[in-house]
Amino acid sequence: MITSNADRARTEKLVTDGEKSVEHMAATLEGMGLPKTEIDARLWDLRRFIGEMRAEADEYDRLIGGLIPEEELTMLTSDTEYKRTLGTIRNTEKMVEDQIAKFRAEGVSEAAIEMCVGITRGLLRDMHKEATEYKSLKEGHIPAFSVDEPGISLVRLRIASGKSQKDLADLLGVSAAQVSRDERREYYNVSWHRVVEIVRLLGYHVEVKVSTNARKFERDRK
Repeated sequence: MITSNADRARTEKLVTDGEKSVEHMAATLEGMGLPKTEIDARLWDLRRFIGEMRAEADEYDRLIGGLIPEEELTMLTSDTEYKRTLGTIRNTEKMVEDQIAKFRAEGVSEAAIEMCVGITRGLLRDMHKEATEYKSLKEGHIPAFSVDEPGISLVRLRIASGKSQKDLADLLGVSAAQVSRDERREYYNVSWHRVVEIVRLLGYHVEVKVSTNARKFERDRK
């Protein structure tokens, strides 16, 4: 079940890329001379999988009135999203393996197979990357704080601290829904004072260092 707008955006991408993969596979099988009925039978499992994801997205849209923001934070932000992504990865990898096995049994060339499943594999790489980042953060590995992207850095710090959105909301004296909105928007237009406050509430401290590249300074001066 889809539980957040970020999860909804991720599902939409999976559906779109899956539909493109189906088109490539259908074209390849048609080029081999297979009749439409057999092509439909071979792609039935994949189409069913895509249809189930589309149904989940439609149900989520119905529940929230179809209000999906244009821009959305795509990184994983909760254990629920992480577990669901792992499940999607397993199901998609199994689907790809089954399709590849069927193609090879029919003598389809490796180049043609890669053309058919390449899009889905690219999406799998993206999901693996998101899941790996979330797992690393949950294990307490803190990446360098980006001044250019303070919002994403705050989300990463929160995850690394072991605190949920509700935990942070309680510390800030706001609702969990507010923290969720702020994170989805990457703390758009957040003030530096607010950044420092959140960092400290998460159990960290802020230390600012300003330096120049001495060698470059001397070279430029000459």
